[in-house]
Amino acid sequence: MSEYYDRSVEDEFLEVQQEYMRELHTGIDVACYAPCNREGIEALRRCIREHKTYPELVGFVYPDGAIW
Repeated sequence: MSEYYDRSVEDEFLEVQQEYMRELHTGIDVACYAPCNREGIEALRRCIREHKTYPELVGFVYPDGAIW
């Protein structure tokens, strides 16, 4: 997934990010977060649909070896 920051979708991204936190009852993980771009928005919407956190969705492995 591209990490570039797309300022043109910033407002939509922030709205979806708020919905993500509200629906999943979680915050944004600073070790693994969706980028502010179209791909990031779609990933967060998928998280909401599948009721998974973003690290779970992408299979992020934390430095201590924990897998979500």
